[in-house]
Amino acid sequence: MDLLNMVLAATKGDTLGALAKQNNLSTDQTSDILSQLLPALTSKLQNNVEQENGL
Repeated sequence: MDLLNMVLAATKGDTLGALAKQNNLSTDQTSDILSQLLPALTSKLQNNVEQENGL
C-alpha cells in the first residue's frame, strides 16, 4: 500500500475532503497533487534521516 492510500485509510478519507475544500479543489485534483507530492516528501525525509545531524 502506498503512503497516500495509508493516510487516506487512516483518516477514512476525511483529510482528502478537507484539503480539497480548503483549497477549492475537487477530491480528484487533491488526490492527484498528493500522489505527486508524497513521493518527493518521502524521499527528502529519507535523505534527512540518513544525514549525521538528521532526524
